[in-house]
Amino acid sequence: MTAIIGLIPCITMSIWTSDPIHTPVSAAYASYFMTYLSLGTAPLVMSWLSDLLAPRCSDFLPSN
Repeated sequence: MTAIIGLIPCITMSIWTSDPIHTPVSAAYASYFMTYLSLGTAPLVMSWLSDLLAPRCSDFLPSN
């Protein structure tokens, strides 16, 4: 999901770089914001997934 969010600003900035006169500046600002949004949320998502996938300490304790 993060890669899809990061792909949209990549395409937008590529269009803005090739034709900056006809592409609005707001597209560049929005894509800049979306790039940092995806970069900022990726570590949080990965830490959440690692908490979900990590085994718990109680799984390794012997049961009585």
